[in-house]
Amino acid sequence: MLRPDRFTLALLSISALAGCSSASNDGDAPLADSQDVEPPKPGMVRRTVVDLRPDGTTSVTHDFVTVEEQRAEVADQEARARAARDARPGDIHTDDVILTTGSCSWNDVKLFDGAGYTGNSICFRGFGLVDLTQYCDSIYYRGRCLHRWSGGVRSYWSGSNIGVFTTRSPYCSDYMPLYEAVATPSACVTTADLLRINEPTL
Repeated sequence: MLRPDRFTLALLSISALAGCSSASNDGDAPLADSQDVEPPKPGMVRRTVVDLRPDGTTSVTHDFVTVEEQRAEVADQEARARAARDARPGDIHTDDVILTTGSCSWNDVKLFDGAGYTGNSICFRGFGLVDLTQYCDSIYYRGRCLHRWSGGVRSYWSGSNIGVFTTRSPYCSDYMPLYEAVATPSACVTTADLLRINEPTL
């Protein structure tokens, strides 16, 4: 019986290590948002914008706004939300509201990683099932996301949408109403990893 020489053993060892490394990387859940994004500078927050296309594909972009700009947007948003809730049925239509805050409009779902509509945010334009594990909230650096949006929602704005936040395990769900600004959401929302966004029937 022939014994492998040292060179052959070395090659086998390298192959085994490469296989282990590949298996480890494959175990990481893929992200829809695969961009390397720098952390916000002092006094600024990062905003992620996700377009949910009818064909099921998505596009993701990022920008930065100052904390003051974010506060002004939130104040205007809350005022419009109160007006929408006080309006008679049929007075408010999704196409009538055209206010745009940066890359997001008043109609879009916005999630914040801080209570009271503060911190980094992500907004979704369109309808469908959103897997929050697919989107990075904290720094995405060298292929590694330090914190994802699943379990990261601390406040939200529903815009002209209805929907449901869901946590897979242990299972729970929480309804997202139309034109709702929620500064301190339920435990189910703060642990959610799925969000279904639907267009309301007016």
